[in-house]
Amino acid sequence: MKNNSLLKSLLFIIYILIFITACNMPDDNIQQSESDEEPEQVEEISFSHGDIVLRIGTLPYRGAVLFIDYDGEIAISEYELIVDIALNDTVMQQDMLVEYVDGNLIAEIIDLMYLPGDELDFVLKIKEKDNEIYEYYHSEQLQRYPWKDWMLSDDEWFSVTAYSPNFKYNFPSCGNNLGAHSSWDIMTTTGKAVRVNSGTVGLVYRIVNENYEIYNPYVGAVVQYGHTMPVDGIYAGKIVMPGDHIGNVIPADRHIHYSIIRPLKYTKIDKNVIERFDYIPEELMGLYWCYLNQFQASVYDAKYYRDPFYFHEPTTLGYWYEETLPVGVKEEMLELFEKHNPNVTLPAKAPLE
Repeated sequence: MKNNSLLKSLLFIIYILIFITACNMPDDNIQQSESDEEPEQVEEISFSHGDIVLRIGTLPYRGAVLFIDYDGEIAISEYELIVDIALNDTVMQQDMLVEYVDGNLIAEIIDLMYLPGDELDFVLKIKEKDNEIYEYYHSEQLQRYPWKDWMLSDDEWFSVTAYSPNFKYNFPSCGNNLGAHSSWDIMTTTGKAVRVNSGTVGLVYRIVNENYEIYNPYVGAVVQYGHTMPVDGIYAGKIVMPGDHIGNVIPADRHIHYSIIRPLKYTKIDKNVIERFDYIPEELMGLYWCYLNQFQASVYDAKYYRDPFYFHEPTTLGYWYEETLPVGVKEEMLELFEKHNPNVTLPAKAPLE
């Protein structure tokens, strides 16, 4: 009997050991199931350099713009696109947002930051969640594109020869005490309040001493209409469009003092600028605002007249849509310019000695 009891005890112990060992053994089926699971796939973003072509072109009243032609398979609209523009290794425009305009991807070039013929370097940055994933580079010479219309009605009489000399450098006796008259005096019908239209898209920058100043933020130019009185509804901060009636020539003055001014300083439009100049619309955020100078003084300051800008583009070259100009006016202006400035070869690159 003792032997039977001992045998039963041994068998019970063996059974217990087998059970414990079995519980601790790995489950081959579970391990196999886990190994069959595929690791989570992270989509690899792949742009190829042939997907995008960068080129300078133009849009109405906006001067030069950078076109971004895309022909890739990835939905590029899901990414943030920004552009830097550099001249001579100096970034002039930073983080310009790419926008859709008339079905085109474009970034704005602020024309008057540069001279025609300048070699501009572009960097298109493609970002996802603040991480830059691709860059495109492009270099191209800038040229001027038209961005404004003629400002008088087709049937309105005017003359650019009635005031002589007109648009003249090296002019010490000029009554403005600037030694130059870097503007066109356009004579209109004597004694008549001639209607003046905006020639471009812009923001009324200032109305000072019977002078309109309209800023086109796409090209970075202030258009000055001197000796012009505003009409109702025109005020600083008003957005105007080509053809809008902005004022009338003062009959006693009998002419428009017409200039294109390049600000000597630009600043990117952000919340701080909008707070300082509360009439700047928020839709212009990301473009560049002009400071005529620190104290917002008159555009008749000598520093603007002596800017080399005036010596290579005396408002006759590359601005107007020529189909809007009265017949012969461009040729007449160029002839007068050459007559009064025989030592300047257009387009000049530096001021006269």
